Amino acid sequence: MELKLTRRKWPLFRIALTQGEGPEEHVIEYASRLLIPEERNYSTTEREALTVVWAVEKFRGYVENQEIIIASHHQPLKWLMSIKSPSSFLARWALQIQSFNPKIEYMPGKANVLEYMLSKPTNLN
Repeated sequence: MELKLTRRKWPLFRIALTQGEGPEEHVIEYASRLLIPEERNYSTTEREALTVVWAVEKFRGYVENQEIIIASHHQPLKWLMSIKSPSSFLARWALQIQSFNPKIEYMPGKANVLEYMLSKPTNLN
């Protein structure tokens, strides 16, 4: 299982839960959520961590007791899992994320076509 994250400048983040690799990869489910006003003031790393926490809770039924890869274009997310004394809510989130024992991979935006497509605004008109 792989969670592909995107969070651009809009007050929104999007996630795709995928399975398989290469041409065999397919999406199981998409999800998105608007940031509440307080969350819009978070740093980029805080927003990425929030995205992961929300995603693993949202997809708990899929990812619990599974090998899970979290693919993000935000490299400091890997750092978050190893810092010694993060802020209180970052520490709480790091523990929540670690309980799923994920492998966090950096995936540059250009290499993640699905992330690129998810980051584009949609026109519902």
